[in-house]
Amino acid sequence: MADWVPMFALPNVRLSEPIEIEHLAIVHAADPRVQALALRSANFTHYLTNFKNEFDVSYEPSLIIWNDAGPQEYRDTEALAAFRDALALSVVPSKVASTLDRDSQDKLRYTNWFNIYPWMTGSDDKYVVMRNSAVMGLHETIELKPQIAPGLNQEIIQKRDVDATLHRELMVRFKRRFTSSTPSWDDTKLFRSLNMANAAGQLPS
Repeated sequence: MADWVPMFALPNVRLSEPIEIEHLAIVHAADPRVQALALRSANFTHYLTNFKNEFDVSYEPSLIIWNDAGPQEYRDTEALAAFRDALALSVVPSKVASTLDRDSQDKLRYTNWFNIYPWMTGSDDKYVVMRNSAVMGLHETIELKPQIAPGLNQEIIQKRDVDATLHRELMVRFKRRFTSSTPSWDDTKLFRSLNMANAAGQLPS
């Protein structure tokens, strides 16, 4: 039976509506699919309910979830990052434009809000695991104190905040890039460029 699997958390944003394609989604913790997972796992419930900021204020994260009936390629870290990048770059440029056009102060004009939290519960009922390009980690979930990024408040992403036309086309290219055994160089370049743009769009240090 197909099931949804939590892959990564995005603790700095709260999605008012899911951002999804078949078998892959970014959703808020209140989404029924996430709540169903929490009901079945005390380990995941502990993980989900312990995100706080540096002042001990609690937050519910958003999560990238993958359906295990879908393409195995979607669970690769490159694909998951690309899925996140597509959302970030469908929000941030329009927020920058509105800042320039109307002198607004939209906080989502930087990509920090879309940063991935690297620890996630494993397939057992005790541990969290972490993997990035540099290191791997394993620890007991009970010891984890997950946080949103210091200095950032969690921001709500409304449907109107997403450039729907751009995101829809990026999802066409995403599915083509990550389900093809021989992806085109143009699709490969696109998502590498999005990842670089996500890095370049961080708050100035």
